[in-house]
Amino acid sequence: MKASHKSTLIKFAILIPCFSFCLTLTGCTVKIANAVNKALTFRDWQMYSSDIKYWRFDGEKGRVRENSQGTYNLMIADDNSYIRYTIDYGSDEYLGSVRVKSFDSDLKPYVEFLQWSSKDLDERNKTMAELDSRPELKSRDFTVVNEKDTNEPLLIVSRDQGFYFKPWLYAMTRLEVSKVILMSYQIKADNSKGVKNKTDYDKVGL
Repeated sequence: MKASHKSTLIKFAILIPCFSFCLTLTGCTVKIANAVNKALTFRDWQMYSSDIKYWRFDGEKGRVRENSQGTYNLMIADDNSYIRYTIDYGSDEYLGSVRVKSFDSDLKPYVEFLQWSSKDLDERNKTMAELDSRPELKSRDFTVVNEKDTNEPLLIVSRDQGFYFKPWLYAMTRLEVSKVILMSYQIKADNSKGVKNKTDYDKVGL
């Protein structure tokens, strides 16, 4: 048995004796349940909220839909080896992952969008198709647009919803893409320093 799995099973064994006692304590039930779930599934990450925003995008009208703003959840590895930006619709919709071991290539489409968005409108219109055709964007189902009427540069994320449904489109502004880049650099820095995130085990005092 791998050492990591053995360590997880030991933690799970420690949790069981205190389980029934903790169930009687206010607020402890959810914490214990999360910790047990983490042990049983060998989960090495935690979910966090963020202020990184997205909006639903109407591809036919070429603009952001009204009252459609949401925020990404962050799935961060306990050892900060990766971060995944997700939307929870019962099942997760992923913007994408940024991993320390492939940091530059994972971050490349976001950086290229910012570089494109800094150009004037005429230049953005001329180079839009070329940017959309790049493998780093196509492989992630990313495209770029200038929003109709406002001409604001947007990164568009397309996510398939099944054979009978149109893909859902999500829009991100320059500010929100910048937040993705900054957050990813923070994770990389914490990983290089050996920083470990608090987990559900820590929340129940183990």
